[in-house]
Amino acid sequence: MIDSMYGKKFLKLLEKISHKRFIYLAIIFGAVSLINLATNIYLIVYMVLKIYPYEYLFISLPIFIVFLALMIVFIVLRVYENRDFKRIVRRSAEIASLKGEDEHFVFEEFYQLRKKKDYASIITKSNHYYLLIEEDLKNYLKKISKNKSASKKSSLEVKVLPYLGFKIALTLIIVCSLGLAYPLAYYLETKYEVNLTNIDRKVCRFQGELKPLMKAWVKWLALVLLTFGVYAFFISKKFIIWRYKNMHIDKELSSLGGGYYANAWTHFFLKLGTNLLLLLSLGFTKPWCIAWMNKYEISKTMIDGRTLYFNGKSLHLGGKIFLWWFLTIITLGLYSHVVNLSFKKWVDKHTHLKNGYRQAPLI
Repeated sequence: MIDSMYGKKFLKLLEKISHKRFIYLAIIFGAVSLINLATNIYLIVYMVLKIYPYEYLFISLPIFIVFLALMIVFIVLRVYENRDFKRIVRRSAEIASLKGEDEHFVFEEFYQLRKKKDYASIITKSNHYYLLIEEDLKNYLKKISKNKSASKKSSLEVKVLPYLGFKIALTLIIVCSLGLAYPLAYYLETKYEVNLTNIDRKVCRFQGELKPLMKAWVKWLALVLLTFGVYAFFISKKFIIWRYKNMHIDKELSSLGGGYYANAWTHFFLKLGTNLLLLLSLGFTKPWCIAWMNKYEISKTMIDGRTLYFNGKSLHLGGKIFLWWFLTIITLGLYSHVVNLSFKKWVDKHTHLKNGYRQAPLI
């Protein structure tokens, strides 16, 4: 088989996706867990009627939990196999669209080749679109070689009063919808903030649309239900990925792509760990937690083929937090509503672009 521009991982993936073993295993273990669930309900009813002793439940319930857990594992494994293939197909279709081709036709063509198990043609086709962007990058680097900017000034140009009114409106949207309209609130907030962000004096712009996010939200909720809540741990990262995939920098090569590339479980446990540390230290480690967490997250972020880095220092933030607390006290708590924006501005001020360009990784 010919080499793929997306690496050996894609070659191994193509060998796996044709097999439906994870689907079959999920169905088998799901059927067993449902039968066992019915058995548990039957036992509970008869225990209430004092026909059977409770010892039967101690045997049946662990069996149900084990088979249910196995079903969830196999569902997640199958989702991940399809996810990586879809990423490359979607990326190729996007590039085709940029080059004036029919995006939907290209998308369907990939799945037809998958159905035929014509993996060589899949690799050839994905390599073709990958190399088109490489050619664009080569031409772009020639164009900008004489216009390098040394500025490292970044900012978030958001005013306090409009921001506070906007946040109140978003909170009302979430509360009144019982949380179901959270994607709408996230979309509006992201668009508002990104369009007022500058990174190294380069203006940012947001090109995301609400409809794809709402569709993804419905899918994520379905996966949460199918996995009995396990998939909820991945949703936070999904929103961050969506933000940076649709965030672009003016006069940069947007076709290189971007996103957030931290491991979902690492992201979750780091968030959990820093929150626990804040709780145990009564908030005194907040400057260190914020600086360290942002340094990690921003280093895993790419916009238009350029990786970001963060140079904020916890000692510097500690002085600012002391000032913000002081202002909160003398304003009888009113300044506390501004603190969240102050944190955002501090983070944006210390966010910069690394030198060098490359296509955003997909798998």
